[in-house]
Amino acid sequence: MHEEVTEKEVNALAPGDTLVFTKRNSTTQNIVDMIYAELLYAGRLGEDAASTLAKSLYWKTVLRAYRERKELSCSALAKCFEDCGTPLRRPRSANG
Repeated sequence: MHEEVTEKEVNALAPGDTLVFTKRNSTTQNIVDMIYAELLYAGRLGEDAASTLAKSLYWKTVLRAYRERKELSCSALAKCFEDCGTPLRRPRSANG
């Protein structure tokens, strides 16, 4: 059985909706951040949402810079976290 995929605006998302990304490119790469920000500014997230977003964006920037400086793949960075006792799922990508 196949479910129909319906395209929605961010403000029409409801708890329990599933997000489907068809490609990974410059548009979809930051789409989760964009959706989160739109829901935040619409007042649809909890009190701590702004702080959580700021921390998330900070760590995304710091970890990307570290990965690039150390010339690590995403999988290698995930392995560093695992080696320190923080279990993470490795990203599924061709350049892993």
